[in-house]
Amino acid sequence: MKNSISYGYVYATRNIITNKFYVGKCQFSQLRASYFGSGLIITRAIKKYGIKNFIVHKIIDAYSRVELNFLEKYYIAQYRKRYGIGLVYNICNGGEGFNGRHTIESRIKIGKAWSGKYRSIETRRKISASKKLWWSQMSNEFKKEMGLKVGAAGKGRIPYNKGKQASKITRARLRAAWKRRKLNRRIL
Repeated sequence: MKNSISYGYVYATRNIITNKFYVGKCQFSQLRASYFGSGLIITRAIKKYGIKNFIVHKIIDAYSRVELNFLEKYYIAQYRKRYGIGLVYNICNGGEGFNGRHTIESRIKIGKAWSGKYRSIETRRKISASKKLWWSQMSNEFKKEMGLKVGAAGKGRIPYNKGKQASKITRARLRAAWKRRKLNRRIL
């Protein structure tokens, strides 16, 4: 028996100029008309053609995480079969996103690319302001739904470090990091 409350839905975003599609999933029960997808190629296409040239519609509701992942994979495959790979923006096959494991070489490359990079205080302020603005525009119903989902996801989970004691070196590093954070907060 299925729940009467939807876990999420699969949607399709269509570019009305090129007639290309993006199939994605959203873990909210209501269609969010302002959300068009977060895939790399779809976001670039939105920048190129403008948000007004994209239409989003719900394909189907899902009632569990497993079902949502399955349906996303299924509809991506169906859209590729029906319209051809060239008319579908999706890079991955769907489900949980990246469908593989990075090779050791690619992990080293990614590590080198991010090594030593920190966001400036100004960038952190901008990100913080943007997130606060986004959250303030969300309805109370959305916030309540989000809170219930986060709470349900954490129920019964045991913290990875429960019952373990950190070494002296780790405690010293944590203490130093905490002091740096406190200092940065005073500067802000």
